[in-house]
Amino acid sequence: MKRSSSHKATDCQLQLSAALQMIAMLKQPVMSLQQANQNLLESHIQKDIIITDRDQTITTLLTKQKLDAQTIVSLEEKNQQHILLIGKLYNVVSEQLNRLQKNKGDLFDYKMLRYQWMQLRKMIYGRRSEKRFITAAPAENKDSVQGRLFDEPADHEGSVQLKDAKKIKGRMVVVAKNADPLPHPGRHALPDHLMRCVIRVDQDVPAGAVKVGTERTERLAVQMMKLYVNVEERDIYIIKADERGKYKQLIAPPASHPIPKSKADITLLVMLLIEKFIYHMPLYRIQQRFKQYSIDLKYNTL
Repeated sequence: MKRSSSHKATDCQLQLSAALQMIAMLKQPVMSLQQANQNLLESHIQKDIIITDRDQTITTLLTKQKLDAQTIVSLEEKNQQHILLIGKLYNVVSEQLNRLQKNKGDLFDYKMLRYQWMQLRKMIYGRRSEKRFITAAPAENKDSVQGRLFDEPADHEGSVQLKDAKKIKGRMVVVAKNADPLPHPGRHALPDHLMRCVIRVDQDVPAGAVKVGTERTERLAVQMMKLYVNVEERDIYIIKADERGKYKQLIAPPASHPIPKSKADITLLVMLLIEKFIYHMPLYRIQQRFKQYSIDLKYNTL
């Protein structure tokens, strides 16, 4: 009987150890299943979060689209208002241009009237070249008004008093200089059809000098409106200056002239001075007279 009890206890222990081993063996798959369930739950949670974010993004985009549509509508309304405003401004500008054209015509008429008034005032009060002299009355006509005009002596001395005198303000006119002046066109040659009167200027030339050329200076001359050209010739010589073989050029100095490098002879200058300041001939008329002789003298040169 005792042996059977011990065998039973041993069998129970064996079964218990086998059960524990089975539990130990099943514990690891259960833990892996629990980990898998946990991972799956976390993945579901992340998917829910992503879906929620996507829904929020879609909602935001829809809201933004509605705002953009409202903005486009407001911009179109503003564009229409701007078009209407531009039309009104165009009408105003057209009206102002019409007024400007009318004012321009009125200003031209005013300037014309002012010019005519100034010319009339100049004719009435301006200087005249004619001189009027008051001649005395003849001896046989002593009773004439002209003869008795200054016969009576003055009974008192005249006096003048200035009232409300005002100082006239000075005015300074500033003339702007051209920063980029035009280049000088150069001196034009005198016409070939004019008679040439050659004037030779001699000089003392040392022995051994060799003539190598002649310096010609042409000046337009006049004699009783008989135009001709004075040609001044100066010989050019070459001589040895020292024993080292250096040559020296000799040329007589040009004749004296009131205006250096001028093509106008002294006779022409005298005629211009007489015509301008004695006979008061305008320059454009002098220019026309020279054109009759095929001489084109520029107005600025005159």
